[in-house]
Amino acid sequence: MRSKEPALGSGGEAAGRRGRAAWLAWLGVLVLAGSLAWVGQRWLRREAPADPTSSPRLPVSPDPRHTYAGPFKNVRPEVKYVGDAACAGCHAVEVDGFHRHPMGRSILPVAALAGKLRYEHEVHNPFTALGSRFLVERQADRLWHSEQRLDVDGKVLAQRRSAVDYVIGSGQRGHSFFSVQDGFLFQTSISWFSRDQIWDLSPGFHNGQPRPVLHECVFCHSGGALPVEHTENRYEGKVFTSPAIGCERCHGPGELHVKFRAADQLPKGRVDHTIVNPRHLEPARREAVCQQCHLEGEARFLRRGRGLFDFRPGLPLEDFWAVYLPSDEVQDKHKVVGHVEQMYESKCFQASKGAFGCATCHDPHQPVAPAERLPFYRTRCLNCHEQQHSCTGNRARRAERKDSCFECHMTRLHRTDIAHTATTDHRILRKPAAEAPYLPPPYLLPNPLVPFPRRPADDPDADRDLGIALVRAGQANNSFAPYRSRAEPLLERARARDPKDIPVLFHLALLLSQTDQPGKGIAVAEDLLALVPEHELTLHLAAVMAADAGKPGDALKYWEKLLAVSPRNADAHLARAALLAKDGRHERAIAGCRKLLALDPLRAEAWTVLAYCHEQRGAAARAAEARQMAEVLKTPESERFRAWFLGPVR
Repeated sequence: MRSKEPALGSGGEAAGRRGRAAWLAWLGVLVLAGSLAWVGQRWLRREAPADPTSSPRLPVSPDPRHTYAGPFKNVRPEVKYVGDAACAGCHAVEVDGFHRHPMGRSILPVAALAGKLRYEHEVHNPFTALGSRFLVERQADRLWHSEQRLDVDGKVLAQRRSAVDYVIGSGQRGHSFFSVQDGFLFQTSISWFSRDQIWDLSPGFHNGQPRPVLHECVFCHSGGALPVEHTENRYEGKVFTSPAIGCERCHGPGELHVKFRAADQLPKGRVDHTIVNPRHLEPARREAVCQQCHLEGEARFLRRGRGLFDFRPGLPLEDFWAVYLPSDEVQDKHKVVGHVEQMYESKCFQASKGAFGCATCHDPHQPVAPAERLPFYRTRCLNCHEQQHSCTGNRARRAERKDSCFECHMTRLHRTDIAHTATTDHRILRKPAAEAPYLPPPYLLPNPLVPFPRRPADDPDADRDLGIALVRAGQANNSFAPYRSRAEPLLERARARDPKDIPVLFHLALLLSQTDQPGKGIAVAEDLLALVPEHELTLHLAAVMAADAGKPGDALKYWEKLLAVSPRNADAHLARAALLAKDGRHERAIAGCRKLLALDPLRAEAWTVLAYCHEQRGAAARAAEARQMAEVLKTPESERFRAWFLGPVR
C-alpha cells in the first residue's frame, strides 16, 4: 500500500497534510501491502464466545468435507495424512519420480542442498547491491546469508546475518531461502539464479531486510505447515509438517488407503475409493486439484468459515477459495496472465468438453528432462492432432524448430526469474503472430471482477466476497479510489448481516484507512480487536490510522500490543521508539532502538533516533557517534524517515 498523499516534504501542502503524508511514508505501511495475503488465513474465521444479547450471526455454509456425497472415502476431515514414506512401499516409481519433480522439491531443508550449490567468487559470491556487500557462507550442511556495510578500507562496520533453514524452489529457475528466527519465518534477501548461475538480490527486494513469509505463501509451496493464528509469519514447532509438496496434496489424506491395502484388501471395482485418483474425477473437480495452487486470479482468499488447509481433492475448489478474475467488460479475453486462465481460453480446452486439462500435457509424477521436452510435448499434441492433416505451417520453419509444436503455438511471453508469472502462452494459439498479442491486464475499473467459476445467483456471500475482492484489487493497484464507491456499501451490508465477520471488518478498516476519515476506520478496527485482540495486521493498521489521525498516544498503544504478539517486528520497534523519543521518554526510546538493532544491525533509522535521544540528554559524543552510523548505513527509506523525524513538529 502506498500513501495516497504526495511525497514527504512537498512544499505546497498544508502542514497537517504534510504531517499525515510523513506518517504514512514510514510507519510500516509497506509491510501492510505484503501482508494482505494472510487476511484469508485460518485465524480470520475465529469467533468470539457466544453472546446471547448479540444479534445472531449469519450461518456459515456446511463444511463440504462433511456433506460430500461422492464415492471417495478420504475426503472427510477426520481422515489423517500419513506422508510420502507410506506411499513408497507400493508406489516406489511414482514416489521416486515425484521427488525429482519440481513440485516434490518445492521446499527442502537446507542440509539437503547445501552441498550441491556453488559458492565461489565466479558465481557472484560475494556481490554488491544497494550499497552493501551480500555474502553466502557454507559450513558443512549449514548456510548463512549476510548483508554487510563496509568502510573505505573494506572493514565490516555492521552486518545483518541470517542462518538459512530451508531452500524454496526446485532450482529450474533458481532458489530462494527461508530463515526460522524464534518461530518466525523470513525469506532472506539473497537468491540463486540458475539461468545465469549467480547469486543475486532476491526478486522484489528493495532493501536487504528479511521478508516475513506469510501463511498463505506456505500453503502452495509446502505439503503442510503449522501457522500460529492471528500472526503474520509465526509458526509452531518445526514450521512444516511436510516441507515439500507430497503425494497427498493431489490424492488427499492416505490413512484409509494404507490401512485398506495393508490388510491385503482389494477394491470391488476398478476404482479404489479409499483414496482420490484425480483421473476418476469429473473435469471441474479434476482441474481443481491443480488450481488449488495454480489459480491466482486478480484476487484470491478463503471463503467464509474455511481454513487454510481444509480443501480436499475431490471437492469443488470454489467451496473453499474465492477467486476473482477481470470481467470481460474491461479485460480482453486473450490477455489473461495465469496458466489456468490462459488454458481456459484455448480452443484445445474449449473443444475437448472436459477431456483436456493440466495433466494432458504435464505429467505430475515424472519430471521431463530438457533433452526430452520436444518429443514429450509433441507427442502430447499429436495424441489429439494428426500432424499431416492439422499443421499447415511452413515446412522450412518447422524443420528449423525440429517440428516442435510448442515453439510455434506456445510462444514464450517474456523472460523472467520471478515466480507467479506465465512464461509460455497457454492459450495455444493457432497463429500467435496474427492474434492478439500478450499484454498485461489493464488498469481495473470500479466493478471489474467476476468470480471464477461463476457462482449461483442465490449465493448469500456473493456481495460480501466481491467487496473483499475489490479492496484487494485496490491494494494490488496501489489505489483504492476507483473501488471505494462499489466496495464500501458491499462491506457495510456484509457487516450488518454478520457483525463478527472478521475478514469483512478488516477489509472495511483497510478501505477506510485510505479516506479522510481515519477515526471511522479506527472504530471498525476496534470492533475487530474486540473479537481478536491479537490480530496482528489489524494492530498494525490501527497504529498507522491513529498516527494518521494525529493521536500518537493511541498509536503507541497499538504498536506495543503488536510487539507483544510479534516481538521480531522491526517496523513496530522503530515506530514505537520514534514515538517515545518525540514524547520525551528518551531512556525507553534508547532501549527500544537497542532492541531494534539487535534484530537488524543495519537499520539506519534506529541510529537517527538514538542520535536525537542522546543529544536531548546532553550526551554529545554519543549523539555524534550515532549520527555517523546513521550516515554510513543510510538508505532512501531511512533518509525519508530522518526528514520527518528531525523536521519541525507538525
